[in-house]
Amino acid sequence: MTRAWIRAGLVALALFSSTASVQATSYTWANAVSGDFTTKSNWLPLNSTLFRSQDTAKIDQTTPIAVTVNSKVSISSLTIANAATTLNLANQLILANSFVSPGTLNFEAGNQANTVPAGYLEYVGSLVNSGTLNMGARGEIDALDQVFLNTGTVNLLAPPAPPIQFGWFDHITAKITNQGSFHIFGGQLNVELGREFSNEGTFLIDQGASVFQLRPITNQPSGVLTGSGSFGGQVINHGLISPGATTGRLSIEAFQQAADGVLRIDIGGQSDYDQLVVTPAFHFPGDSPLNGWLSVSFLDGFVPDYSDTFTIISGAHTGRFLNTIGDVLHLPRGNFDVIYTPTAVVLTHFIPEPGTWQLLIVTGMCVAPWMLRRKHRLGM
Repeated sequence: MTRAWIRAGLVALALFSSTASVQATSYTWANAVSGDFTTKSNWLPLNSTLFRSQDTAKIDQTTPIAVTVNSKVSISSLTIANAATTLNLANQLILANSFVSPGTLNFEAGNQANTVPAGYLEYVGSLVNSGTLNMGARGEIDALDQVFLNTGTVNLLAPPAPPIQFGWFDHITAKITNQGSFHIFGGQLNVELGREFSNEGTFLIDQGASVFQLRPITNQPSGVLTGSGSFGGQVINHGLISPGATTGRLSIEAFQQAADGVLRIDIGGQSDYDQLVVTPAFHFPGDSPLNGWLSVSFLDGFVPDYSDTFTIISGAHTGRFLNTIGDVLHLPRGNFDVIYTPTAVVLTHFIPEPGTWQLLIVTGMCVAPWMLRRKHRLGM
């Protein structure tokens, strides 16, 4: 009987110890200044073991601080409560749940030889960025089919010099919805997007940058996509696409413009104008269908000559813009003939509308003889 009681007591103790060992601990940042994420003294409560996979962490400092992840951390969740916090990822941060960041999240850049780790974030659920996310070269967000909602600013930063043979790569596997600003900087930066990208805000890609995506990028009616980089996949436009910062050349492997989409072209001269280059490849073979609207603006008072030609789209395409009825584009300052070929869209034969001063001269020339005849009849 005594032995049975001893055995029962041991089993109960083992179960209690097992339950206690898996109980999650909620840590709160206790340092009023900046520090390392994995330093025990920076957190409360003080435990012999810091950060098990079931633990949670919260940084709620109201004064500006910077917290750096210098070694791999795997926890259940992390909460950044205030915009004053900067979290620097110089290693891996693995979360079993969602992550909300109103502050600044910096992914440190790796190096070409991979001897310096780049910032890495893995999560399950959603990442909501309402602050600023800066990703250095070789940074990675590994969250296949999870949600990434940006209502703030995302900067995928230019890689260090000198350039390397195949460029620098950033990887994001989450489904992205951008309602803020998403900026891919130039300098031989390649960005791999593993899932859908829905742009409802501003998407800017600099010259020298390339995006490779397995799923479409959809520019929604509220979205603006602009820049002079390259998209190695399908872009579906329901909003506004404007190549260049002022004028520039935007390349898209498979371009599709819907009836509510607008392609804006700025023209500043015979060799200074926007161009959309369509480059079908084995990922998306075939022509790019055109629809929607074409908008053209002149820069710095430029007025084309009748013989000027502007190849605004280069590459295989089908269809026509809705507002080029009879292959003529009517603008406030004049009219263009629009030439559609299987591999180009060309604007030419610009005829300016009469200006106000021209109308006044014509009106004066018509009215003056009538006034003279009237005066003569009245004997004046």
